[in-house]
Amino acid sequence: MITKQVLLKKTIVFMLIVCLTSLPFGTIFASKASDIQGTWAEAQITKWMEKGLVSGYPDGDFKPDHSITRAELVVLINKSFGFVKTEEHSFKDVKASDWYYSGLLVANAAGYIQGYLDGSFGPNKKVTRQEFALIISKLLALPSSDSTNKFIDTSASPVWSKGAIGSVYDKGIMSGYADNTFHPESFATRAEAIVILDRSLTIKNEASIGSLSYDIAGTYGPLTGNEKVSGDVVINSPNVTLRNMTITGNLLLAEGIAEGDILLKDVTVNGITTVKGGGAHSVQFENVRLTSVIVDKKIGTIRIVAIGSTVIDKLQVQSAATIEAANGVSIQTLILNASTNVVGNGTIVHAIINALGIIMEQAPRNLEVGKDVSSNVSITINGVTRSVSTPTQAPAGITSGSSGSPGGSSPGGTGTVPTVTPAPTPVTTPTPTPTPTPTPTPTPTPTPTPTPTPTPTPTPTP
Repeated sequence: MITKQVLLKKTIVFMLIVCLTSLPFGTIFASKASDIQGTWAEAQITKWMEKGLVSGYPDGDFKPDHSITRAELVVLINKSFGFVKTEEHSFKDVKASDWYYSGLLVANAAGYIQGYLDGSFGPNKKVTRQEFALIISKLLALPSSDSTNKFIDTSASPVWSKGAIGSVYDKGIMSGYADNTFHPESFATRAEAIVILDRSLTIKNEASIGSLSYDIAGTYGPLTGNEKVSGDVVINSPNVTLRNMTITGNLLLAEGIAEGDILLKDVTVNGITTVKGGGAHSVQFENVRLTSVIVDKKIGTIRIVAIGSTVIDKLQVQSAATIEAANGVSIQTLILNASTNVVGNGTIVHAIINALGIIMEQAPRNLEVGKDVSSNVSITINGVTRSVSTPTQAPAGITSGSSGSPGGSSPGGTGTVPTVTPAPTPVTTPTPTPTPTPTPTPTPTPTPTPTPTPTPTPTPTP
């Protein structure tokens, strides 16, 4: 009997040990992350740990200054943004048994990050600050911005990153250092990741308050006169017509439109018009005035038809599209970051070529070739294909400018984070005034193995 009792006790003890060691490390050690006390990101990290969005390491530390990997970042983004939909995709360096596998499928469906052209994902690659800026700009559908010129160390950065750096700076999501640098190639830390995502979620939630959504097919707006809509508008259904409206905020033509039709007639949008839904015969602008338009559909081609007295100040094409501008239409600046077919007799004042596969029925008044465009790029104008491989070989009427991106594989056009893994450059310690850009944290679910200590980065102050 004594032997049985001893055996029973040992069994119970063993089972308790198994149960305790099988608990997530974040559950056991969350309250012991003493290495965040007094750090500049302590408040945000503590909040995220209390919400269960992020956890520490088995040794009780959070390791806020460790770099974050692509796999860790996507799992963290998925959980904090509430992404759950998956889309199958095979990466040659990812197995179904990997802890981050399902997270990559969710990220693929959400469209904020993709794999590399060689079929890999690079799950263990560290995320640079310029890559992080691109991911955030995709998550929030932010327009490109020239504010990156405020930094003295971004002039040589790839063009796909410049507009994104400017956009996250404008929104206060990422900032620079006291010496007017951004450190675009430095690796983002776990602390930075948390603060960046926390700020991004705040902006996302604020944008959703007071927005007007049209989720049922129909015609909206008065028959005559003009209706002013304060705030943002979302169209998430096919076969919707908006007429006689002035929208003071942004307009989103969302994925729910699918391949359906959308008509904007006598509509003015003061903010940004983002086109994520629509098909090969779908989106029509008639007598509209649009400040900024971004075409960014995840899969397939969108056809934008502009007729009447339509005026578009800036049209930025991030995904495959056909742009048809009829006589009387004016597009002030056309930025082509993806393969595009431009047809019609409308006026295009300035066009910037940043990608392969550009066909234009008529030459714009000014045509600029991005300086980073790959050597094999050619454009077709009026049926004539011309090489624009180098500035000195550019045909008459074409100039080489400062805007560009790496051909058809540009991350700006595809949503893919570029295949860059630069060694982080040592950074100077920022002055106590600016708070360096925050960065994401590792996967909340699985406890990632501790990452190696990144290259020295400036110690931010609260």
